Amino acid sequence: MGAPVEPPLRRAPGSRPSLRASSGVALPGSPRVNPFGAEDYARAPETHGVARRHGAHDPHGACAAGHAPGESLYANPTGPERAARARPVQAFVWRRDVLRPGWSVLTDPKVTLRPVVAAPERARPTPTAPPAATPPPIARAEVPRRSLWSRIRPTRALRDPAPSRLAYRLNRLWLTPSVRRFGKVGLPVALIAFSIGLVAVDPARRDLAAGMIEDVRNTFYDRPEFRVEALAVSDVSPELRAAVESRIDVGFPESSFRIDLDALRAAVLAVDAVQDAELRITADRTLDIRVTERAPAIVWRGPGGLALLDADGHRIARLGARHARADLPLIAGEGADKHVAEALALLGILAPVHDRVRGLVRVGARRWDVVLDRDQRVQLPETGPLDAMEHIMALDRAHDLLARDVVVVDLRNTARPVLRLSEGALETLHSIRQLPE
Repeated sequence: MGAPVEPPLRRAPGSRPSLRASSGVALPGSPRVNPFGAEDYARAPETHGVARRHGAHDPHGACAAGHAPGESLYANPTGPERAARARPVQAFVWRRDVLRPGWSVLTDPKVTLRPVVAAPERARPTPTAPPAATPPPIARAEVPRRSLWSRIRPTRALRDPAPSRLAYRLNRLWLTPSVRRFGKVGLPVALIAFSIGLVAVDPARRDLAAGMIEDVRNTFYDRPEFRVEALAVSDVSPELRAAVESRIDVGFPESSFRIDLDALRAAVLAVDAVQDAELRITADRTLDIRVTERAPAIVWRGPGGLALLDADGHRIARLGARHARADLPLIAGEGADKHVAEALALLGILAPVHDRVRGLVRVGARRWDVVLDRDQRVQLPETGPLDAMEHIMALDRAHDLLARDVVVVDLRNTARPVLRLSEGALETLHSIRQLPE
């Protein structure tokens, strides 16, 4: 025997087999291409002989079709053409008994092919008896070892893909809108309500839950980034700053979540001198209070003493002495603080004689009396005091009424004005009347 001969291929190694049969006689050992893409090699004459004699199974049906050894099953011609082209061929025996799983046919060095010369007088040899030698043992493929769990666990039967009757009914029930809505919304809400009720029934559990919630909240509130460390009151007088700071009942540092800005603003607005307040927490962890201070417009002498009032009659602060704010006009009487706007209007009409004005007195909480120097008094009516005061000022400009020796100008009845003269003026008037004509 010569060196092992590798069977020639009619196609390039690695390329896919063609589904079209090629013309001509296939070389011995060439692959036979079937229409389904599978390959096989022509068998040697001894193989065909043994298969025919012993009735072995021929996987390709070559013996039943009269296929000659060494010819291609699908590519070789049949009938007369095959008989005309019959010639001596050289067949090969391919020993498949030495293959192992995962080995290649052409690259494995253990696969050997031995040539066998066919008879020259015919291409199809006569079947001969099989050799008496014992066939070589067939190598068994290595079977992977199974784990212990795979041996103990029973083999699962294939599951029927068709749903059961219960699964079908449940699926149809789930497609109902009301059932789907109850499953997505009603059932979770019911479970949450049941859990809350279960906790709320027991006082111990309720106290424990409240304590846990309080601890979590305090832990979150006491974080450094939420802490307010200082208080600032800007653009006010020192007295008002002290009054505002006394109303802020917060111990610094304090968490911003525990500072009620609305309550603190109400406390700041309770200060008499504060007209408006704005509270905010700045980025530098400071509670900044911006206060709009009331401007004093008048001094009111009331039952409790002197007090500063603004233009709206709101009390600003107490006043110790009148000379402390001599630049402000004075009003007196019960209920005068509720008519500050009217008093300021009267004082505006009295501007030409403002250096003589000593103040305004509210009489019986009904009307005003204007008090001038030299104990002069202008009694105004309850209704229309501004018109009456303008009438008096017109008389003063025309006849110097207020410069004369007049004690009282009574305009309580605008239809009958009355002038009350002083005692000296009365004596002078009587003496003038007693003079002979």
